[in-house]
Amino acid sequence: MVFVEIDRCATDAIQALTGVSLGKRTLKHLDYGKMAATFVNLARGTAVRVVARDAAPGRSDLHRGPFGFKSSPRNASRSNRPRT
Repeated sequence: MVFVEIDRCATDAIQALTGVSLGKRTLKHLDYGKMAATFVNLARGTAVRVVARDAAPGRSDLHRGPFGFKSSPRNASRSNRPRT
């Protein structure tokens, strides 16, 4: 079961990757306006909550990619775009 607090395309990705859906009652939508999802394992009684923090977009340049580069040309061009 997954509880999503997202009303954007990330919910579609979670649905496609995990197989949960509102129709099967395995996906619950809670509109709290956050970019977060809680994945619950009912058999084990455990859960993991994944949330994007507000500081995350500005911290992406601190992490290196799989090839050791700090950022790729694609990411650099995206970061120069005005935010809407």
